[in-house]
Amino acid sequence: MSTKVAYDLSLFNSNGKVTNDAEKKVVDISQVSESYKPVVKRKHNFLAILSFALIAVVGFMVCTALIKSDAMLSELNNQIARAQEELKEEENAYSQYKMQVESIYSLRVIEDYAVNVLGMVKVENNQKNYVSLDEGDKVEIIQDSENKNIIQKIISAIFGLSSS
Repeated sequence: MSTKVAYDLSLFNSNGKVTNDAEKKVVDISQVSESYKPVVKRKHNFLAILSFALIAVVGFMVCTALIKSDAMLSELNNQIARAQEELKEEENAYSQYKMQVESIYSLRVIEDYAVNVLGMVKVENNQKNYVSLDEGDKVEIIQDSENKNIIQKIISAIFGLSSS
């Protein structure tokens, strides 16, 4: 008989009833495997379960926040990329408009317009007259003798009129 077998089938007869020898047989505890240990049910610690649940909830919330922030960061990066593309397009349009304006208002075009359309001619050196002032620069201040309100002063400043 093997000592490692869990059930000794020799104790049973062919019809499944226990023989009398089985009642007399005593199992020696030293023959039982040393790796066998009885199962002891532990009581669940409510505080440990609660703390584990709280840690799991906090971990879930942190993971959710990280995923949400990553999604927001990705969306902002996409907006920045679109804005940079739009900026490049606008810069290209600006440079094209600037070249068009420079070509329209170049000195050569203006001179051609003045000569051909307006009939103007360039001034020659013998036609130039220089004026010199012996007295130097002067500033003349005109004071109104009347007291004007602020609206009248603004109107006279705009139109250059002096109503004395």
